Amino acid sequence: MGRNRCRELPVTRRSFVAATVLAASTAGCTGLRQQFFEATPVGLNSETQDELSLEEFVFEEVSTEVDGPADTALEITSYTTGYSRAAAMGGQ
Repeated sequence: MGRNRCRELPVTRRSFVAATVLAASTAGCTGLRQQFFEATPVGLNSETQDELSLEEFVFEEVSTEVDGPADTALEITSYTTGYSRAAAMGGQ
């Protein structure tokens, strides 16, 4: 009555290869801490600004650094661009 039954998971070729690749790719984990992703700011080119009677009046870049888990750091950069129709038409 109270026997401890431990089910063994079958080891397939696919699971073995997946585990081996995962172990090899994360060994030391330095690659995980040194990843970098970047996207360019989005804005309107001068032709589109002219067509829409807009003029860029402000472009701001704000960066924030956040400490992540396991000695990782994140840098998040946000870009804001303001356009004015009045400035494009000679007003303020």
